[in-house]
This record gives sequence, structure tokens and C-alpha cells, in this order.
Amino acid sequence: MSRQETEKYVVRLPNGMRETIKQQAVKQHRSMNAEIIFQLSRAYGANHKIQLELHYDLYRAVERQEIHVFYQPQMHVDGHLLGFEALARWQHRKHGWVSPATFIPLAEENRQIIELGREVLRQACSQLSAWRREGYAGWVAVNLSAVQFHDPDLIDTVAQQLVEHDLPPSCLELEITEGTAMSTVPHTLQTLQRLKELGVRLALDDFGTGYSSLAYLKRFPLDLLKLDQSFVKRLPDDRNDAAIARAICQLGSALEMDVLAEGVETPEQARFLGEIGCSWLQGFLYAKPMPAEEAGRWWRRYPVLPVSALGQDSQDDPPAVLHDGALSSGRVRLSALTMRNPSPVVPAPGGAEVHGLDTSADPAWNSPPPMPPH
Repeated sequence: MSRQETEKYVVRLPNGMRETIKQQAVKQHRSMNAEIIFQLSRAYGANHKIQLELHYDLYRAVERQEIHVFYQPQMHVDGHLLGFEALARWQHRKHGWVSPATFIPLAEENRQIIELGREVLRQACSQLSAWRREGYAGWVAVNLSAVQFHDPDLIDTVAQQLVEHDLPPSCLELEITEGTAMSTVPHTLQTLQRLKELGVRLALDDFGTGYSSLAYLKRFPLDLLKLDQSFVKRLPDDRNDAAIARAICQLGSALEMDVLAEGVETPEQARFLGEIGCSWLQGFLYAKPMPAEEAGRWWRRYPVLPVSALGQDSQDDPPAVLHDGALSSGRVRLSALTMRNPSPVVPAPGGAEVHGLDTSADPAWNSPPPMPPH
């Protein structure tokens, strides 16, 4: 937060309180910039002590092992499990589970999102490696924030995790939002190309909510478009949303990209999406985000569509080798051509009562997820 931004939202505190907050921050977090804490104390004011405390504690959350990764399944309309999306959760030692809608913006604001993102990637790769040893054949998708996507060490960080956990690159998917992709197109093209050279899958999240140029979209080496949940929640009744969803599915097919719909809550939505060619689904109809242990039991009860069924067999990926800090491997293209025309929709199992579409902000995410039927 710049001084100009702080002044815009400043809430003045007594001098003694400001100085006390500043001194306490320096005492507890020697590596932190005291001026940043000083600005935060002025910006949030006395009525936002909890949020200010979260700002402080977020710097220690990784060290204290308070960051956990939950997993939400990504399904095919025929009932096969494709993979999981890894989602960050913070269990604060004092305040309990903190909503991602609260701590993610804080992390982005103070750039702690880079360390947090690395921790989520590490945990996700470690868990994926453990599952693969037990027979799991799907992938895990990890979100990259805008700040993380511009981190100059991103490529080496991803490469190191693949090597450290002995993972075929094609079983890891990295997601960026449409807004991030279009913020600096030259950087996006270069970074996506370097990630693709590692062999990982690439997905464009929240598609349809930003301002993508089709001229640039066709140049991005993407495997997947994620249809934003705002176009899903009124399906199949809303004619406009239905038209948008159908157009995005047709666009994905034309560009040889798969399309996954987020926020699927009802069998009617799943059935309609399957009929228009969107065969990959994610949402509360199947399960809410769940802890790793719960997700491990979950995938054992579903047939898993292996990555090898979508293109080059991940088992045949050339071994990853580090070259001057970067990973060298064969490029894997997962076109999923066999999934363009799915079989008749099988109603999704285990639907639970849903209180909202946004899994990152909905308070119900912390409740135990429904178990799928045997």
C-alpha cells in the first residue's frame, strides 16, 4: 500500500496508539518493514484491530503451519473424476478458520501472497506425489495469483517442486485468471510459454468476466478454459447465460481447448452443460472443498480418468532434469479430443444443500463435505 493510497483511506489514531502498534510490529516481526505496519495502522484504524492483527499474523502463518490446502473435485459428466483444484485455507491460532475472501486480499496487498502461493504449491505437489504412489492417476490444479504470476522466480519454483516430488509435469495444472492474463500480454505470452515448456497443464480461470482479446487468446498455449460460475448459476433457464455458455464451449472447441464449468450445483445444470459440449464440471453438486485426508478417501470411491487418457501418457514423460535452475522435459499436449462429445449425462452424485456459489467466500466450506455413495 503506497502512502498516497493510505492517505486516501486514512483513519487517524492517537499518536500513542500508532507508535505502540508500530513498536509491537517491529518487536514481533523483525523482518517486516515497520513503515508498512505504520501505514496499515493508520489505514485500518481502531475499529479494525482484528484485520490489522491478521495482517501481522499472515507473515507467520506459513511458519506456524497454519496454511492448509483443501481440494475440490473436477468431474466429467459421465461420473469420472478428472482431478482436484487445490485451494488455500488459513486456520488462525486465535480466530479459527479465516475466510479466503478475507486473507487472500490481505496477502496480495502485503505481497505475502508469493510465500503463501509457494506453500500451497509445495503442499499440493507433495500430496499429489503421495496419492500417485497409492494409485491416483488424475491431476491437481493450483491457482497462481497476479502477483505470483509476475514473480521472476515462478518458473524455477514450479520446476523445483516437480523435481523434488518426482512428478510428471502433465499431472500438474496451473491456473491464472483472465484479468491476470490480459494485464500485461507480452509477459503473459512469455511466462505461459515457459510454463508450457515445463510440460504442465495451463488453464484460464474466470473466463468470460474480463476483457480477453481473441487475437491474444488464440496465442496463449492453454489447455483449459474455466467457464465462470456467474454464467452457470442461472442455467438452464436464463437464455442469455445459456447463449454465453454455449458460445464459450464452441470457442473452446474451435481453439482445441477443453472447457470446465465452475459452480455447478444442480443436475439440471450438469445435464445442460453436457448437452452443449461442456463435459468437465466442478461445484457443490459433487463436493465442497475438503481436507486432503477426506479427498484421499473421496477419489478412491470414484473411477479416475487418468491423464494418459487425455493425450500423451504421463508415465512416458521424459524425466525432469534441472538445467541451471530450470526444468527440461518434453512438452505434453493434452487435447482431450476423446472428451469433445461426452456420453449421455449421468446425474452427479452426492449433492448437498448449497448456500452459495462462491466456494472461496461461502462460510459453509468449513463444514464436513458430503461423502460420495459406494
